[in-house]
Amino acid sequence: MSDKITVQLTEAEHKVFLKFQAEEARKENEKEIAKSEKKIESLEAKLADEKANLKALKAK
Repeated sequence: MSDKITVQLTEAEHKVFLKFQAEEARKENEKEIAKSEKKIESLEAKLADEKANLKALKAK
């Protein structure tokens, strides 16, 4: 009987550890998404500048 209790505690501890790992992975993914979103915004701003420059060149 005590073996079953030990195994159950070990499984419970493993589940807690897996939840912790999943939470850490989620946090890391959110950081990466935020970085990617900033990069996209920067690239969109550069694109808008380039389009404005091209338009100005065509107008000459």
